[in-house]
Amino acid sequence: MANTLSFSVLILLTALLCMTVTCFNEDQSVLLQFKAHITSNPLNVWPYDWSSATSVCNWIGISCGINGRVTSLNLPNMNLYGTILPSLGKFSLLLALNMSGNSFHGHLPSELANLQRLELMDLSHNELSGGIPLWFGNLTKLQHLSLNGNNFTGNISPYLFNMINLETMDFSHNFFQGSLPHEIGNLPKLKILRLRYNRLSNPIPAAIYNVSSLEVADFMFNNFSGSISRNIENLTKLREIYIFDGGNARLTGHIPASIFDICSLRYILLGRNNLSGTLLIDICSNQSRLEALYLAQNQLNGEIPSGLGGCRKLQNLDFSINRFSGQIPRSIGNLTGLKELYLGDNELKGGIPWEVGNILNLEVLDIGEMGLTGLVPPVLFNISTLKTINLPNNSLSGSLPWDICLHLTSLERIDFYRNELTGNVPKSIGNCTFLQLIGLGKNHLSGEIPEEIGNLQHLRTLSMGGNNLTGSIPSKIFNMSTIELIALQLNKLSGHLPSSSEYKLPKLTVISLAQNRLSGKLPSCITNASTLNALEIGHNSFSGFLPSSFGNNLRLLEWLSLQYNNLSLEYSSPEHSFLSSLMNCRTLRHLSIESTKYGGVLPASIESSQLKGNIPMEIGNLSRLIALYLANNDLVGPIPSLGRLQKLEGLSLYGNKLQGSIPNDLCELKMLYNLSLHSNLLDGSLPACFDNLTSLRYLSLGSNKLSSNFPSTLWRLSNMLQVDLSSNFFSGPLPLDVGNLKVVISMDISRNRLSGNLPSTINGDLNGLTYLSFAENALQGHIPESFGQLTSLEFLDLSRNNISGVIPKSMEALSHLKYLNVSFNRLEGQIPTGGPFRNLSAESFEWSKALCGVPQLQVPPCEDSSHHGPKVSVLVLKYIFPVIAAILLAILVIILVRRHKWKGNKQNRETPLPLTTWRRISYHQLRVATDGFSESSLIGAGNFGSVYKATLSDAITVAVKVFNLHIDGAFRSFDSKCEVMRSIRHRNLLKIISSCSNEDFKALVLEFMPNGSPEKWLYSRTSTLNILQKLDIMIDVASALEHLHHGLQTPVIHCDLKPANVLLDEDMVAHVSDFGIAKLLGEGETMKQNMTMATIGYMAPEYGTSGIVSTEGDVYSFGILLMEILTRKKLTDEMFTSEMSLKHFLKESLFHSVTKVIDATILQEGEVHYTAKINCISSVIELALDCSAELPSGRKNMVDVVAELKKIKTRYLKDARTR
Repeated sequence: MANTLSFSVLILLTALLCMTVTCFNEDQSVLLQFKAHITSNPLNVWPYDWSSATSVCNWIGISCGINGRVTSLNLPNMNLYGTILPSLGKFSLLLALNMSGNSFHGHLPSELANLQRLELMDLSHNELSGGIPLWFGNLTKLQHLSLNGNNFTGNISPYLFNMINLETMDFSHNFFQGSLPHEIGNLPKLKILRLRYNRLSNPIPAAIYNVSSLEVADFMFNNFSGSISRNIENLTKLREIYIFDGGNARLTGHIPASIFDICSLRYILLGRNNLSGTLLIDICSNQSRLEALYLAQNQLNGEIPSGLGGCRKLQNLDFSINRFSGQIPRSIGNLTGLKELYLGDNELKGGIPWEVGNILNLEVLDIGEMGLTGLVPPVLFNISTLKTINLPNNSLSGSLPWDICLHLTSLERIDFYRNELTGNVPKSIGNCTFLQLIGLGKNHLSGEIPEEIGNLQHLRTLSMGGNNLTGSIPSKIFNMSTIELIALQLNKLSGHLPSSSEYKLPKLTVISLAQNRLSGKLPSCITNASTLNALEIGHNSFSGFLPSSFGNNLRLLEWLSLQYNNLSLEYSSPEHSFLSSLMNCRTLRHLSIESTKYGGVLPASIESSQLKGNIPMEIGNLSRLIALYLANNDLVGPIPSLGRLQKLEGLSLYGNKLQGSIPNDLCELKMLYNLSLHSNLLDGSLPACFDNLTSLRYLSLGSNKLSSNFPSTLWRLSNMLQVDLSSNFFSGPLPLDVGNLKVVISMDISRNRLSGNLPSTINGDLNGLTYLSFAENALQGHIPESFGQLTSLEFLDLSRNNISGVIPKSMEALSHLKYLNVSFNRLEGQIPTGGPFRNLSAESFEWSKALCGVPQLQVPPCEDSSHHGPKVSVLVLKYIFPVIAAILLAILVIILVRRHKWKGNKQNRETPLPLTTWRRISYHQLRVATDGFSESSLIGAGNFGSVYKATLSDAITVAVKVFNLHIDGAFRSFDSKCEVMRSIRHRNLLKIISSCSNEDFKALVLEFMPNGSPEKWLYSRTSTLNILQKLDIMIDVASALEHLHHGLQTPVIHCDLKPANVLLDEDMVAHVSDFGIAKLLGEGETMKQNMTMATIGYMAPEYGTSGIVSTEGDVYSFGILLMEILTRKKLTDEMFTSEMSLKHFLKESLFHSVTKVIDATILQEGEVHYTAKINCISSVIELALDCSAELPSGRKNMVDVVAELKKIKTRYLKDARTR
């Protein structure tokens, strides 16, 4: 029996041994097969391992149980490449599978479902794909599952949560989508849940708040929505919560107060959501372990809790980009362990509490974008651990300490951009050897840029623009191997840049030196900086040639601004010119070469002055261009094809001499926002495809030769804000569709040939319209009642049309109206008296003879017919009218008798001009009004007589010009005056009220100008004119001459333009006087004048030598007048001799120093708008010299002069605003 038992045991042991050997051999076979499928083994771990000659239990990455079976396969971070074999499912005793950090790809085989004893599976950081198989739910003993960093897709299946022993679940960095199943609440042992960087959406399931074992909840960068439940308080073991959203859907609602009762919390990251509400004052009463609190980029409001100082272990605090208000609590200083503090972009006020100086471990201080005030606490500069000081866009004051780097030895970034700092930039800033960024732009810093900045070997950004820095730029800055951005614009820097070829800027991407006083050549370290993206040097005095290879060297250039310098752009041939080289800059987005000298046309001959020639066709290949500014040059020819510039937002070609039609391919520029082509010579009609420009907001086509009717498609651009089509030859009616421009602010279609009625669709729907001008057309019909609904209107000009009917009383509602002009129409009836009409002057209603109203508008009074009836009318016709007719007949007989006796009797005779609208004033009235023409009333004298100030019986003050009858030609002068005054009216011409004439006396009654002539202001010690007043006077005088020369059927020559013949009204508006002394021109524009009527110095050369007067002679006089206004120097100044006239004096100043010759009251070194003024003055000098050219053919006409002066003023205002 015993032998039988022993034999049975022996057979069993033999069988078990055979099974073990068989399983051992099978494990070995599977692993060798697995090895054979590894297609890449860069770490070479298997040449001498994993061979049949050794036991699998000794192989690298293999662990076995006591029975010799494989229990662990551990091959992390070996860079293995291949697939996971199905045969791995034969390891039935496997407890751990870790193949993380490799490059396994493909799907997970279903055979892995046989690994029933598996407790750990880590397949993270591979390239596995597909969905998560449902068989995962069968691995009920699994405790740790990590699929992080793969390419898994699809939904997370509810079956997955049958793994009831799961403690760690990491699905981060995949492409899972859909909802997180509520079955997640079935995992009672779950401690760590990581789902960051997926595409999960919808609310976080409420069941998760029942997993009381949860310690880490990481939902960052998904699309979760909904709110955080107050049941989060159930997660009493929670240490970390991350719901930092990165998608379109975000968490909303309040942050539940109960979250701050979880005392185990160390990290709370709830940023980049739409969470709102306030925070509890005692937010930190239970947070003794909290290390990081990140609530940035939400909608939180109220004050920052004062109890925040209780979180003593807090190292990172970020409340930035919310709506917190109030002040920064002083308790912030209790957070002595804080390393990073972000509070910027809130609505906080007040100053930075000095208690911040107690945070001695602080590394990052970021409290920008809020408008904080007060001094920068000096204690900040004692925190030796600080690496970043970021306080931009506040109103902090004070200065930087002279020893700024004494304690800040680790400082890497200092940013005080847009504050109120004063003083100098300390030289010791060069001792902060780790500095990478200096941001001190837009403060009030003065002094020079320290040379020591050039010693900062890690500096990448130097931004000091918008200060009052002076001196030269240290040459070392242009030899910094790390520098990427240099922004020193809007200062008073001067001198040359270093020219040595030894200087290199190998990493430079942006350099902005615009609006300084820099001169000399651009160094090669800039023009050869191959990494350069942006170059801004406009508004300086740089000179020299920019090479034709410019664009070849700077192929990465995106932004180029060279405007207003003395640069010459090299040209050798059409294929080798500066501009053609820019075709290599394929990423160019902004190009501004306004008013830049060019050493050749584009692309033809060599000229000086401005950019000339044609715009190269190749410019249409710069497909990334977003802005193209070539305005105010001398470009000619057609606009090239630009249809490929699909990203173009701004096209500014105004102020050139471009010809031809507007190309149709402009309609392809769907992103075009601003189209400025005004002041050119463009002709033809508007493209009918303009309605394709759906992004267009600003359209300026004025002062061209465009014609035909408006295309109906134009008015479909319903989002346009400004429309300028003035001074063209457009004809036809204004369509009703003009009312589609619902958001338009300004509309100017004046000086065209429009006909038809004013459209009634211009009504209250255009409630933002402030400027509207249809002047100088041929419009008819009535003013629509709907004009009274334009409640924002400030400027309305309907003058010089054929408009009839009454002025609508509804326009009394236009409470913002400041300017109205309906003169030279056929209006009738009573002028409204309410609203803005109370403040209007007679100029608004000139030459509308049928209007009536109040006396100050110089129109007849309105008859009150309310009490007259039909019977009264019959009585008037039957009885009164015959009596009046008889009286008039008798008077006529008497006049005829007296006229018959006139030759024999020399009697005093007063003959007012036969214009019923003029006021009739007798000689006796004038004598009384001038106190007998006494010297006390004398205010001026001229070539043809004297001017007296007179106060009429109704207290109206006028000027009386009495002609000297003993001067030969005085009668002719007076007669020409009478001829002119019948038809000439303009806001800048002196208005003639009446005349009085007899044999011994001839006089004109003129409008009185209380501020006298510019001479009074130019040469007074107590009164001065600022630059804007001078510009306005220049424009006013030019406008008057433009009207005399080009606005009348027969041109009128002034012949004696000088400061004394310009008068200023109470608003300092200039009016030209004595404009009728010269004869009216007949057939031509020139005539011989025997008598010298012009004034020496102001008269044109051809007038002095040959007696020829012409419109060009007036232009010459105007140029001299501009010079006198600018310099405040009389032509008779002792410094001017036959060799040196005012004209030559100014001409030389353009090549030396303008500041030495200009009126010192308008230009001072160091003033805020110095650069803007110097550019403005230089432009006016150039214009004055053009006007006063020696040959008449070389002078501009007054139409161009007016346009140029307006451009100069606009440019000055724009430049002044940017400083």
